[in-house]
Amino acid sequence: MVRVLHSADWQLGKAFGCLELDVRVALIEARFDAIDAIGQAARVHDAGHVLVAGNVFDTECPEDRTIVQALSRMERDSCRWWLLSGNHDYARNGGLWDRVRARRTGNVIILTEPDPQEMEDGV
Repeated sequence: MVRVLHSADWQLGKAFGCLELDVRVALIEARFDAIDAIGQAARVHDAGHVLVAGNVFDTECPEDRTIVQALSRMERDSCRWWLLSGNHDYARNGGLWDRVRARRTGNVIILTEPDPQEMEDGV
């Protein structure tokens, strides 16, 4: 049996510009903490895959540290993370997803083409 945990709209890197600094910092960190919680849920429920269906990032050009922090959180878990682009973090040549690809490890899969993908043998 294959178990997939589905998530979307993390919008990492959102600035929360209209809020006070301490509130902005807390909200930004909470979004990264959510990655840990999702990884933990995948472990608890024996899900080998996490599918993030769009808007992983809040913008097409987040800071490098946002990308690094997101990937380092995902790399903590043995599940495979399948990341789709969305309307906030759209795919284009030389854009965000090329930057993410350059930093990712084997358990993070970037899906920017409309091609079928095999998650596991025969699935």
